Amino acid sequence: MKNNKYTFGDVTFEIEAPFELQRDNCDSFRVDREADYLIRVLPLDDEQDSLRQMERDGNVITRYIKRKYFDDVNAASLFATASLNFAFLEHDAFILHASYVVLDGQAILFTAPSGTGKTTQAEYWQRERGAEIVNGDRVLVTRRRGKFYANGIYASGTSGICRNVSAPIGAVVLLEQGENNMVNEIPSRMLFLRILCECSYDMDDVGQYVKITELVSDMINSLPTVCYSCKKSPDSVEALERSLWNRE
Repeated sequence: MKNNKYTFGDVTFEIEAPFELQRDNCDSFRVDREADYLIRVLPLDDEQDSLRQMERDGNVITRYIKRKYFDDVNAASLFATASLNFAFLEHDAFILHASYVVLDGQAILFTAPSGTGKTTQAEYWQRERGAEIVNGDRVLVTRRRGKFYANGIYASGTSGICRNVSAPIGAVVLLEQGENNMVNEIPSRMLFLRILCECSYDMDDVGQYVKITELVSDMINSLPTVCYSCKKSPDSVEALERSLWNRE
């Protein structure tokens, strides 16, 4: 058995598999510390029922994979299919569908439905302000001692940018496409609901729903959080800076 441990935010997972995992972006998240959860991979023979894919017993997640697929398995694919929302929420953390950049030691998160321009906005901040793009599509938000932090995560969408970087969150931006660069004043309840729609949680689990709503509400109330309508243009960076921090 090959043992591998990875930490995202403050949550550590160990993968126990009967084969060598393929190398992927998760290699930078490897750690040598006690794991909070174990993902155990067990083989299914090719003729066995493929519907039997996963079981959970406390902090142990058993993932069944057909032997013929062993050569294609990496850590990221296991994490993505292991339904780990419960584990993150148990540690005051959740995955947000957002591009994540770091500027001057602080994270800026651009969240919106797919196709709105999250990655494009991150690229503008990289080009115009020298921001580091940590992830183009997902961020792990964690609450530690009452403060919110952004962390790298195993998923990166089509951007392929997936770095192991953590930073305190400086702002959360709900993006919209528009003809002008401007912050839209919308009711706080609507802002909350639209950001909640970009969070990962199991909708059938009442406990997860209660926890995610509490975390998102606290994040919005604790951090500069705006709805920003903008053109796909580099000048959207300067306009947002003025709105958030009165920078010229």
